[in-house]
Amino acid sequence: MPVESVYYDLLGVKPEATLQEIKQGYRKMAMKYHPDKNTSAEAVSKFQEISHAYEVLTNPEKKSIYDKYGAEGLKEQTDFDSVSPMEIFAEFLKEGGFFFGGGGDQRTDKPEDIIITVSVDLEELYTGTAKTVEWKRQAFCPTCNGRGTKKKNAAIQCKKCKGSGVTTTQKRAGFMVQQYQVECSTCKGDGKFIRPKDACTKCKGDKSVEESITKEVKIDAGMVDRQVKILKKEGHRIQGLKYGDVLVVVNQKKHDVFTRVEDDLCMVQEITLLEALTGYEFVVKHLGSHYLRIKSKEKEITKPGDVKVVNNEGMPKTQNPSLKGDLLIKFDVKFPLVSELSSDYEKMLCTVLPKPVPKETPKSNQICDVRANELLDAKKVKFFDPKFRRTEQEGDNSDSEEYVEYGDYFDGGSEDDITFDPRQEQCAQQ
Repeated sequence: MPVESVYYDLLGVKPEATLQEIKQGYRKMAMKYHPDKNTSAEAVSKFQEISHAYEVLTNPEKKSIYDKYGAEGLKEQTDFDSVSPMEIFAEFLKEGGFFFGGGGDQRTDKPEDIIITVSVDLEELYTGTAKTVEWKRQAFCPTCNGRGTKKKNAAIQCKKCKGSGVTTTQKRAGFMVQQYQVECSTCKGDGKFIRPKDACTKCKGDKSVEESITKEVKIDAGMVDRQVKILKKEGHRIQGLKYGDVLVVVNQKKHDVFTRVEDDLCMVQEITLLEALTGYEFVVKHLGSHYLRIKSKEKEITKPGDVKVVNNEGMPKTQNPSLKGDLLIKFDVKFPLVSELSSDYEKMLCTVLPKPVPKETPKSNQICDVRANELLDAKKVKFFDPKFRRTEQEGDNSDSEEYVEYGDYFDGGSEDDITFDPRQEQCAQQ
């Protein structure tokens, strides 16, 4: 079974779903949330998530990584190209996954959206900010006002499609012949043809020219990774079509201290063994440039892996920035090295710390001396600590390390957290 099922849930299918069931799930959910049909505030971001889930689950290599290591495993892969939701949707249409009322000609009255990714620091998502973004779009040719010709009415009816803008073609499949319409390749669906001598000198008959746009976009406090901001009518402006939109996609940068999980912030704080036993006090610089003093309770002992919660010190909630999530702090207790403990210290510890509980010892001839080594088998690590990070890259003999998060909140322990190896050496023959 996959380690997580978020992508399957987005498509409304079970983890054991077949490829055909995954496609059917995508068709149903994309029909529900496609921006051209759903005008709600969440539609665009939901459509993005659905498309990304479909892209992963229909790619055998990506699906295998996701099933084994979840979404975090995919983030570590740098050799996968990013595909826009509209490209995924268009490719699905080509495969016959028609939507909005039938097959045949899939022409639209709106140009394809322009998608821009903006990288934002976690600090900026906490306070809110403004980013300057640039993009290129097709716009009406200023010389011919989008006619494509030097003079008015210079374009003639296309002879190939007879002014319809589409041509009929046939495709044979066995004994069946499928007939369908495609955009006319001569007039590009316009129905009119512009002779070279009549073409506008600036746009060469294309009716549009490329222009660069620079605009400041507000990033609201609390926005999340992959959330989309829509700039209405700021996209392509093509003759005969509605103005297109620009979709600004937020890309949350990785932070050195904090990890974000929904509206919560998570961090790992290292303390010494002395602090774990006698109490700790430290100061955390928060994303909002304020400082938090964290102090243990009196006579409180902190165990490795303990988690403390500071309420209302997480990320602002998107719908209401005055409300915030929580700050979760996981404690990593650093034990002293053997070289740091002298015999005097050892004797002192024996007088201070509780003595071991006596255990029944079997007869000496039944005891087999073994050695406990570090656990290097990554597949076995997760059985002991589900929040442990995988340090061995499967199928790769290089020295590079791949980290895969098993827990929901924390990256897990360091490589030195391995303390027990269940594999035992064989007993020497007596």
